[in-house]
Amino acid sequence: MDFEQTLDSLRDELHSIVRAERRDDISWNWLATAACGIIGEHSTGVSRAILMTELESQWHALSSSEVLNAEVHRTVGYFYSRVGNPPSTAVFELKIDGMRTIAGTQIWLWTVSGAPEPGGIAAAAGTARKRNTGDMQIDFFAHQRYYPLIGGAEFQDFFSQTRTLLATALWKSDRGGGSDGQPMYTLLPTTALAFVLRVKDDPGLSDAMRKHTDEALLRDVFGVAFDGRRFEACGAPVFNADQVWCKIAQIHPPTTTTRDGRSGVCQELECVYEQHAQAGAVTVAFWDNDTAVARLFKTDDYIGLLCPVVHTRGDGGLATSLEYGPQTIAFAMGHVQQLPGTCMTQTDIVRNDLGYFDYSRYAHRLRIGQLRSDMSNVTLLATVQLVSENKPVADPDCEGATIDRCAVRLVDASAATCDVTLWGGDLGRQAARIRPGQLVLLRNLETEAGDGGLLISGGAAISTTLFNVSMMAGILTSSALRRYTFLADLPRQGCRYIKACVTGVRHAMTNGGLCDPRDHANATTLHHNVCGRAVVLSEDAAATAQLDGPVDSYMFDCPGCCRAQLPTAEVEPAFSVCTDVDDGTASRCMAVDAAAAPAIMRMTPTQFLELPSRREQLSALAGALGREIVASVTAIEPNLLRIDAAAPAEDVGVPSMG
Repeated sequence: MDFEQTLDSLRDELHSIVRAERRDDISWNWLATAACGIIGEHSTGVSRAILMTELESQWHALSSSEVLNAEVHRTVGYFYSRVGNPPSTAVFELKIDGMRTIAGTQIWLWTVSGAPEPGGIAAAAGTARKRNTGDMQIDFFAHQRYYPLIGGAEFQDFFSQTRTLLATALWKSDRGGGSDGQPMYTLLPTTALAFVLRVKDDPGLSDAMRKHTDEALLRDVFGVAFDGRRFEACGAPVFNADQVWCKIAQIHPPTTTTRDGRSGVCQELECVYEQHAQAGAVTVAFWDNDTAVARLFKTDDYIGLLCPVVHTRGDGGLATSLEYGPQTIAFAMGHVQQLPGTCMTQTDIVRNDLGYFDYSRYAHRLRIGQLRSDMSNVTLLATVQLVSENKPVADPDCEGATIDRCAVRLVDASAATCDVTLWGGDLGRQAARIRPGQLVLLRNLETEAGDGGLLISGGAAISTTLFNVSMMAGILTSSALRRYTFLADLPRQGCRYIKACVTGVRHAMTNGGLCDPRDHANATTLHHNVCGRAVVLSEDAAATAQLDGPVDSYMFDCPGCCRAQLPTAEVEPAFSVCTDVDDGTASRCMAVDAAAAPAIMRMTPTQFLELPSRREQLSALAGALGREIVASVTAIEPNLLRIDAAAPAEDVGVPSMG
């Protein structure tokens, strides 16, 4: 079965498991992206049962998040119950009704109550679901970390009567002094909280909240302004505290790792700088007890951090890796969008505030021929026809810097084609590695009308992601996700999976690149490990011979990336071979992608070059003969086949033939 049929089968099965009212309630876009993400994390294969379990788990998590935000508690009543403290993992949204110091001290107390439900959610839920939490309050010790906000001029009126915060890991204590001997419960200080910021464009705000929004604070502290659709840069902040404002693209689960010789728990958030054109991604790390802060956020939320620990910076000085540290103060803002319904029926397409059609929860698969202008969050599954070299443009946010730009021409089963421009950073590098004929899934694209027709683009600023389905080892090694095609039945175009015996390996007939001087069999070329394309000598771009001296004694350029004088660490050998395979129905000669060759050779290019003689290297090439492999094969032209991914057949279960 091909990948599209696999997705349809998974969708049908998930529909029956979760008992959705209709099959269309499960968005094709969501399912395709979630399935690719899970398969990508299981490179050695995944059973259908495990895949369905993880899809079901993600579906329920998404459902519970979107159905009235039921996981956030907007009451302090739990702290007055007789059962003690609520679970430490519970998340609360609380409203600061007032603040004061304890007499004779400089200890600040907030008086908090449950925050009101978002205006639209309360209306959608009906009057019966509204909760009046304002009649119950509790004192809350403010942690000293937040004292600068209380007295700072930049935060004047920050603690108004409508300021809300998200908090978790809350514990109450009786500080004594209650009337008639009753306990005086007070919440203990915590740093597992984030102050909620708001903008007037949010349709979910209640009328009371809409009177107190944070456009001025966002401008002065973070240098951003919301234009009705996304954040844009609007000048420098009035002070420098290494502050960042970004949008959360992915929340990774906590993992146990080692830091400074000690084992600890780390959770990372992958975020993007929406306000800087194609500025790329930033990773925010939370360690040990601070991982509780990550529970306050969801994918597509905005996160603001004051005084983070910055580990690395990229072009233009923007942080690319940072940590929630001992002085960090967090701010949160939910994704501004149309109000969700009370169930996840997604047949209808919603317009956002700028009139764009939002296809993030569109029920069906979009075809290229259906694309029109002013569409956002578009997901496409299509075959690559052409990939351009990098065409960088000047970065308007950083003088002297450039933004990578790569164009990809796609075609789908309807034979319709389109050109997609992918901008910047990791996305551009991923695009440089895809090859004609491969099947790719692109998530979160945007369309708009241009002078020459429809413009389709993707980039880090809109959280575009790319999955190269043809090269996903998780599909190749998972019997339940694909079927083998006999060599005699391979189509003239498209991607299929085969199981065959290697009958020959030799250097590629088109091998005209630069060779490491240790290569005595002409079986490798030097390539740029960032984009996977061949490099050239800086002083002689036309040279295609074997080098006379060690690789690190030369300077190389990458025409594909438009980069000159590459760092030595980015220039590596790669196999440049083709192979003959036979499955009993036919024999075929196929080119082998550099990423797939080590699985056939059972060695890396570096190990191959360490063999001292031509005889031993030729013996290594011959050593692959007789090995049974499974492979993802792309038909580029009727008589031109390429292996994009490969694995030993013994690593794979027994699938059905078809």
